[in-house]
Amino acid sequence: MIKKKYFYFFIFSFYISSFFGKVSLLNGSEFNDRNNILSKQSYALNINKSNLDKIFKLLKKSDFNNRPKKIIKNGTITYTYKKSSYEPKKSINELEELIQNPKSVKKYEEFIRISILSLLSNGVKIQIKEIPDLDLSAQWVYDKGKIIFNWNSLELGTEKFAYLISHEMIHIAQSCKGGGFNSYPVLIGLDVDKMDKSNFESLKSNVYGGLNPKQRKLEIEAYSNQNNLPQTLKLFKYFCIKQY
Repeated sequence: MIKKKYFYFFIFSFYISSFFGKVSLLNGSEFNDRNNILSKQSYALNINKSNLDKIFKLLKKSDFNNRPKKIIKNGTITYTYKKSSYEPKKSINELEELIQNPKSVKKYEEFIRISILSLLSNGVKIQIKEIPDLDLSAQWVYDKGKIIFNWNSLELGTEKFAYLISHEMIHIAQSCKGGGFNSYPVLIGLDVDKMDKSNFESLKSNVYGGLNPKQRKLEIEAYSNQNNLPQTLKLFKYFCIKQY
């Protein structure tokens, strides 16, 4: 918590947290090595068409919790908000604008819905589970045809969760280019010059400590393109949905 005096009676407070989790590509052996961790989950949810609305309700709750807050108490104004490590600090005017006019997440909701339905209709399993003691938000386990999301990834909110899905769908497209949903991923050949500094820092995490150079390139390709949601859908359609 960083506090700054604003004139004489305002306190301008920042709640700073690491807002974007780690995403990872795991092959079968790595998955099996971590079974002792993954088996500890207290609850797991297999996403399907009938419970998709439950996910959106949880994301909306997180969106509300993550919005900037203005607290007035005893002559003091405190602003709290979440930001990533490399995101510039917001001014009071910027925070006030976000409080009065929350950012629309409609396009991210649409992407999440289209993506999940497309994945499910093509046999990809999607599970949300608690993964204790593992700094990991999502993973594509290609030899099992499954995406696993950590429960805490829902706390990121709709926009960030959309980017997590996009990242994993790029890995799936990499698998499809390599031969099919259960194939080892290969590079697609996307532009990798758009990855921001925070994602480079994420790659220094222990989650990626055991990556070989090839796997690292796969992650860089996914990180560099995860924010381009329309492109992700096109990649999935082109590489994974067979045209007859």
